[in-house]
Amino acid sequence: MTSPTAPKRDLQRVDTTGKQVKRTIAGVEMARVVPVEDDRGELCELWTEARDTVGLPVRHSYMVTIQPGKARGWVMHELQTDRVYVLRGRIRVGMYDARPGSPTEGVLQVEVISERNRASVTIPPGVWHGFQNVGSEEAWFVNFTTHAYDYEHPDKIRMPLENDMIPFSFDDTPGW
Repeated sequence: MTSPTAPKRDLQRVDTTGKQVKRTIAGVEMARVVPVEDDRGELCELWTEARDTVGLPVRHSYMVTIQPGKARGWVMHELQTDRVYVLRGRIRVGMYDARPGSPTEGVLQVEVISERNRASVTIPPGVWHGFQNVGSEEAWFVNFTTHAYDYEHPDKIRMPLENDMIPFSFDDTPGW
């Protein structure tokens, strides 16, 4: 891994029209979710088959919490596709494509999702992913998976947050 104090060249962030340029991983999908708000509060769809581009059923669902400043990951599934939705807080999602032969093999994609910047993130098998609470309160997310959890043979491979494969650190400080 590169030293955190080593200089590094900026990547292109916008094109000449001002549109954001971002490297994305093949199969990872970000679907912005717009809440419907009225005087009672808001309603926001977490998942609907009508907008599911994976075309696979929801077989298992669970909720995860992360304390401020803490991270969970790295994890990768061989069979399961994750569909993650942030309910509360501000979470930075790091994803790294380790799929041999993938058109985006070796690409790192980082997104920040919050209760005010809502999105559903689809993460395919073979993509390492981790989550960090970058807010000041406990963060919550739910996952609608394509496979039921196999208690005897979990489809989950873990790797330490700091490793030699993924060029990203959850401990870095945003900024210059």
